[in-house]
Amino acid sequence: MDNKEKDIQKEIENTMQSLDDIPRLKANPWLFARLEEQLKTTEKPSALGALSQLLQPAIVACLLLLNVYTAYAVFSNTSIEEDGITDSIESEYSYMADQSLEYYISE
Repeated sequence: MDNKEKDIQKEIENTMQSLDDIPRLKANPWLFARLEEQLKTTEKPSALGALSQLLQPAIVACLLLLNVYTAYAVFSNTSIEEDGITDSIESEYSYMADQSLEYYISE
């Protein structure tokens, strides 16, 4: 058990030593200047971007108004019992309502 821990410790030290021996890389000194210049040229807002920023709230408002109008039209003053269609359906399907149940039950 003790030997196994020593082997693990030795491997850890070898790994750390190999990391110390890696040479440090040199960065391009003009990289930051190039990135900064590219960011400056791409930051200009386009006309399409400004138009879309104006259209998005307008579209949301129109959809909201359409939704409110639809809800009002569905739930306003329409009662099921006022329709002539429901009266005809009721008369069709309730033809046996006036008959007695004794007719169907044999004693």
